[in-house]
Amino acid sequence: MRQLRGVGILAIALIGIVTFSKSNVAVAQSSGGLQIGFDHQGLASIRFGGNEMLHPGPMDLTKLDLRHMFPPSPPDVPVGEPQVSFDSAAHRLTQSYPWGTLSCGYRAEGNQLMLDLEVRDTSKDSIFGITAAPLQLRIPGEVKTRGWAHGWPTPSDLADAPEILDASWSSGSLCICNEQVDRPLWLDLERVGDSDLYNVVFRHDGPPLGEEIGGGNWRDFYISIRFGTAGSSSLQLAPDIYKKYAARFPSELKWDDRRPIGCCFVSSMDFRSPTNPSGWLHDKTVDMTTEAGRADWKRRMLARADKSVSVAKEMGCQGVIVWDIEGQRNPQPISYIGDPRLLPTLSPEMDAIADAFFKKYADAGLRCGVTIRPTHVVRNPGGKEAWEHINADDIVAELGGKIEYARKRWGCTLFYVDSTMRWDLSATSEFSLHTLPAALFQSLHRQYPDVLLIPEESSTRHFAYTAPYHEIMPPQDYCITPPWVRAVYPNAFTVIRVADAPLIEKDTERLVAALRSGDIIMFRTWLDDPDNVPVKKILAEAAR
Repeated sequence: MRQLRGVGILAIALIGIVTFSKSNVAVAQSSGGLQIGFDHQGLASIRFGGNEMLHPGPMDLTKLDLRHMFPPSPPDVPVGEPQVSFDSAAHRLTQSYPWGTLSCGYRAEGNQLMLDLEVRDTSKDSIFGITAAPLQLRIPGEVKTRGWAHGWPTPSDLADAPEILDASWSSGSLCICNEQVDRPLWLDLERVGDSDLYNVVFRHDGPPLGEEIGGGNWRDFYISIRFGTAGSSSLQLAPDIYKKYAARFPSELKWDDRRPIGCCFVSSMDFRSPTNPSGWLHDKTVDMTTEAGRADWKRRMLARADKSVSVAKEMGCQGVIVWDIEGQRNPQPISYIGDPRLLPTLSPEMDAIADAFFKKYADAGLRCGVTIRPTHVVRNPGGKEAWEHINADDIVAELGGKIEYARKRWGCTLFYVDSTMRWDLSATSEFSLHTLPAALFQSLHRQYPDVLLIPEESSTRHFAYTAPYHEIMPPQDYCITPPWVRAVYPNAFTVIRVADAPLIEKDTERLVAALRSGDIIMFRTWLDDPDNVPVKKILAEAAR
């Protein structure tokens, strides 16, 4: 447990000396206004903007996962009380345990407090996870944060975005940054009860999210805490981190066409019936059991393609994605099959007219596309539904096979990738849902550079290879590519689906700004949708 301690005479380092007469405390002062000081026990003072922000005390090691192998989970390793020592010359605090050491060096650079952390394993086992709070801050008032620790879903690879946690309050701000942009690390600012104390927390995980620290080895972590005035964010406080990330993971996507993309739905699980088990045409009266009924369905289905082409041309679209070409025989969450290769098996009636259906788009000079999913679809004869999605052994090969099929058969170049998440096994043998690693999409993009991948879930690095999908509908309320994404990738863009005229009109200004900045808007094209009236106005305003 962290305890308050008295502050004595401080060891001096860095630039200049300021003495506070009341406490006889001398601190090292940087040009950025950040002042730090030490006593014989370690870091004893952090002053910024005239306020003392440190609650002094030792580092708090809260969890350690020590084991021989993955994934069997042993009982939690008792952390125990460490032996604590402080090297006043190096400004390094070391806490020694039976398994090894946790140490931290401190220094100030401008408005930044740099933490040089080392985890050293002296045991015969490997460290598969460690969580610790190297220091505790005192922050007055309500604190708002933004970072992976406060969003969903978190990525499978924590290095899929610059690990930066923004925190702001009425009189100031700070951001906590992982200086090693390609090293997975979890950072957080955890409030202690209802107090004004906040633990600065880091967590390192072993497989499958990271690498274990083997017996006899060590791992260094470099973290900065950057202090700023009220209203500042990491965009102002950490531009170097964003640039460093862009240099490490450069953008590879080249897609200059930013005209709208239409979406066409040809079925719905809500309209399934005994005569229409796939819910075709959003009409329960469709009769797929008779020859006359199937002939009428074919006529209406091709007419839907004609209507979709007409609306798409009128709205100035570059192309249209058909969401559910295989029909929707199953309920959510498996309603979208996302495997056009299964069309002959799942929907032989659609397979028979699919070439004529997509040819209408091609003849009109429009790109066409389909929905694909990273899962593998298999029969489930003993289950409630006839088909089910299971995890693919090789996600790149699974998605690549679906892309290849649709490209060769229909010339598809637009692919909405539905449900881009997977269940990962944690170091403690618990499953949790995470966004697929961006590296998978990098591989796909390099195989198929002429197609546009639109993943449903994403993190920053995905923008280097794809145009992630978002909606303005609740709960996303997403109208423009975030500034922290464009701080890394200035040319990044989002495909933003709009629906519901009141929401579109409310967000007109933001959507116009999004289009002018390069984002793509998506809307319904299979009918004369009243929601497209405000969309037309937005497109016209953005084109001025």
